[in-house]
Amino acid sequence: MTDSLRAIYATSGILCVLAAIVSGGVKAAGWELPVIETVWVRVTLAFFGASLLLVGAFYPAVLARLARPKMSTYVVTTRTSSITSTSGSLANPRVKSSTWGGDKIEISAARYERSGDGTSYTFFDSDGHPVREIWRSEVAKIERRDD
Repeated sequence: MTDSLRAIYATSGILCVLAAIVSGGVKAAGWELPVIETVWVRVTLAFFGASLLLVGAFYPAVLARLARPKMSTYVVTTRTSSITSTSGSLANPRVKSSTWGGDKIEISAARYERSGDGTSYTFFDSDGHPVREIWRSEVAKIERRDD
């Protein structure tokens, strides 16, 4: 709902409530509400106006709160890398291999997505703000852990 539509709802609601209070007889912006003599029509007009006012004022905030995704914990496993090095002379080489990586990183986020160029993963909080970015080349696996 755009801000101008919210303003129209809120303004219309205020006008309906005021028209119900003064029993009609309102002229504004090219339209006219005749005098209302029955109480139930005035009560209905006030209720309708209050409904319009509430929709204009609070509806976007309620929708944003309901649409907010739940935060989860993502477990990112980094790649395991190894380096092979030789030491000693060419006649008697000793081969050493070092391995590192495979670490697990826990990230609290509502969702994640791969970048448009495919080079990274970006994690977002429930408001849609980025929390963390990890290069795709460093990621072996991403799992969501339900708490």
